[in-house]
Amino acid sequence: MNNHPYKSMKPVSKITYSVLLIASLLLFSCAKQSEISKDFNCLTTAYKNLEKVDDVKNLFSLQLPKNWKINLYQDEV
Repeated sequence: MNNHPYKSMKPVSKITYSVLLIASLLLFSCAKQSEISKDFNCLTTAYKNLEKVDDVKNLFSLQLPKNWKINLYQDEV
């Protein structure tokens, strides 16, 4: 008789393995402090009261504090 206890389990796909691998890499890379951060003793700063600023061609956007003085100049597109 061929009664294996794992026979009823479905095989795990490559996509599932890939997602698990990427998730674990992200978990470990975010928890580890970078070399440059160690050298310069960098502290993470969280800003509040942000506004979204889009570029002229709408290729990217930034979140900047509303109290920062910025001058947005745009050339001809």
